[in-house]
Amino acid sequence: MKQLLQPRLLAWHLLVLLIAALFIQLGFWQLARHGQLLERNAVLEARVTAPADAYQAVITGLNPDAQLGAQDDAYYRPVTLQGTFLPEYEVLLRGRAYQERPGYHVLTPLRPDVPLPGYDPETLVLVNRGWVPFEYESPNLPDWSAPEGTVTVTGWLEPEADDPVGPLAMFAPRDPAEGPLERIARPDVERLAPQMPGPLAPFLISAGTLRTADGGTKEATDFGADGWVVLPVLASQPEPEGGPHFSYALQWWSFALIGVVGYAFLLRGRRAEPT
Repeated sequence: MKQLLQPRLLAWHLLVLLIAALFIQLGFWQLARHGQLLERNAVLEARVTAPADAYQAVITGLNPDAQLGAQDDAYYRPVTLQGTFLPEYEVLLRGRAYQERPGYHVLTPLRPDVPLPGYDPETLVLVNRGWVPFEYESPNLPDWSAPEGTVTVTGWLEPEADDPVGPLAMFAPRDPAEGPLERIARPDVERLAPQMPGPLAPFLISAGTLRTADGGTKEATDFGADGWVVLPVLASQPEPEGGPHFSYALQWWSFALIGVVGYAFLLRGRRAEPT
């Protein structure tokens, strides 16, 4: 026993224990993320199957900063809103992929036909009209401009996204602090409001269906055999996710166990060596 407590070995003991503790902590972190995913799935399943209500009625009492699962959070609530698009003010949300193809989400402000209760009468709503490819300016792509005239949007609420905070925030993509933006890292309504013709509501709509005044309807679309069908590709109904977090937690705990047991065998072999 005294041989294992030699000063030159104590540093190695401490290092192994610290690494094992780190792996155990990472396992609990992944387990917490698994719990968050289960909570997200439960909220999602309860909300997306509900009928869509008027946007004006749904947002009453909601908090854009509320966390998922709170009574006043905005995530995945089905809504419908009628108004007119203002395509000259739309922006592109970068870093969005569809079927492993890079591209953008098109965020177009919509002027509601009925003003939002409790907001400035000129308040606009950002609508995520769907995905366009990275080469969105190519003349070979179908026209993806916003429909004209009165449009009825049916979809799901998304809260606006502020700049990230925390120890890893410095690594997150950011937008310039000033000046107009054409492509953005996140839908921060306070950052975008100065370049809009009116204030922006803090609740976006991810469009699942667009219905025009002439009766035309556009729903979630996909690639066709000959290339693109319709752009932008509208969002499909959100679905529950399994996620790898639980298996990751087991892996981190396994690493900790293997490290400690392996080190114990190493020390046992050292004790067995003749002095």
